[in-house]
Amino acid sequence: MWRIAVITPIFAVFTVLYFYRFLRRACWEIGFNTNAKSVRVIMWAAAVGIAVLCCNLFKFYGVAILHLLVIAVVVDVFNIILKRVLGENFKHGYTAWKRLHALGVLPVFLTLCVLIGGYINLHNIQQTDYEVLTPKNIRTQGYRVALIADVHYGVSLDREGLEETVQRINAQNPDIAVLCGDISDNSTTAEQIEEVFEVFSGIKSKYGVFFVYGNHDRPYGMMKSGYDDNHLYDVLEKSGITVLCDDTYKIGNDFTIIGRQDRRYSDRNSLEQLFKDVDKNDFIMVLDHQPNQYAENAEAGTDLILSGHTHGGQLWPMQYVFELGKFNDAVYGHLIKDGMQAIVTSGLAGWEYPIKTASPAEYVIIDIKKDTK
Repeated sequence: MWRIAVITPIFAVFTVLYFYRFLRRACWEIGFNTNAKSVRVIMWAAAVGIAVLCCNLFKFYGVAILHLLVIAVVVDVFNIILKRVLGENFKHGYTAWKRLHALGVLPVFLTLCVLIGGYINLHNIQQTDYEVLTPKNIRTQGYRVALIADVHYGVSLDREGLEETVQRINAQNPDIAVLCGDISDNSTTAEQIEEVFEVFSGIKSKYGVFFVYGNHDRPYGMMKSGYDDNHLYDVLEKSGITVLCDDTYKIGNDFTIIGRQDRRYSDRNSLEQLFKDVDKNDFIMVLDHQPNQYAENAEAGTDLILSGHTHGGQLWPMQYVFELGKFNDAVYGHLIKDGMQAIVTSGLAGWEYPIKTASPAEYVIIDIKKDTK
């Protein structure tokens, strides 16, 4: 927390100074007298207002301004390099570029392009395929698993988009369907809770649809929600979706699913407790919304762990920040570690912001096959 306390005021001061300079340059280019007291007061007030908005990264306008800030700084650096490389030629020419740079047109245009591209990406749901090979003696045809997480229903997807996704999943003929947390959100209404799980109850999978809680599914803290725990559970039960909250579920003679309570809750069972009665000869698939405890899972005997939560970073370059910060054991994709495999999906939608620039909006199809090598 002390890092945040130190970095936030430094960032705020930098943002105020930078946007004052940005506005002063643009105003001078337009023709305003930037030395006039009234103009300076307006520019300082505008710069402070922009900085205040930028510091609120839990709102879309804050993220949009942050994108503008980063892109504008990059353009400024490019302009400095251009000056040094071209020397006298730059000083006496390149009038159009210098005017565009002074007006700040390019950063604004590029920011709009990024935001529009992020909006399109968020609403362009793709299928991501993975193959998981196991030495365990599973059935000859293997198992096909459909993985969905982080819908945060109501943020970007509507019913029509969700139904279309379910149809695409059904066309893949999954044996098992997994809803791996954060299907709803604190902002999701009671009506939307019923709607989202009614649609997901239409997933056709041989062994059923399984759900584990994410950190946003259940109302918590001071957050206001249009539903409560009991309503959510009743809707899930009515939808015929199997809730696994520190529970195990046996499929056939060779496959076990373990669904974990989200790690935000202190009362979740240990892996030792969950594995106590599990046949280690089975292929063991653990569902855990947050991708953590990989080493403990590998030691316990997990073959495959499925997660969401990270949104693949959602906003570039946050995926790299997450990786460097080690907030989770993985951020996105398929990895093999200590004999265990893990898949983290970037999610079907996004959280809070109507854009996604770091990763695709996706559902995942996983083919688990016996390794014959």
